[in-house]
Amino acid sequence: MSDKRIRLMSFRLTDDVYRWLQRLAANQKMTMSEVVFSVLEESKEDKEKANRQIQKIYDEVLEIKGMLNSKTVER
Repeated sequence: MSDKRIRLMSFRLTDDVYRWLQRLAANQKMTMSEVVFSVLEESKEDKEKANRQIQKIYDEVLEIKGMLNSKTVER
């Protein structure tokens, strides 16, 4: 098998990965672009969900820190 790289959008894919994407697209009755964009969209949604969870934890830490500071002042 050749070590030829195939360029798809801004990704560099090996022949094996390219063939896997082709099979996935055929099985899903989608174009290669639709498969790639679908995966990218899912990744974006996962990232946004993770960012919301991080923000929630950060807010809770700030709340706890504020409670600890107020306890220190009361003593």
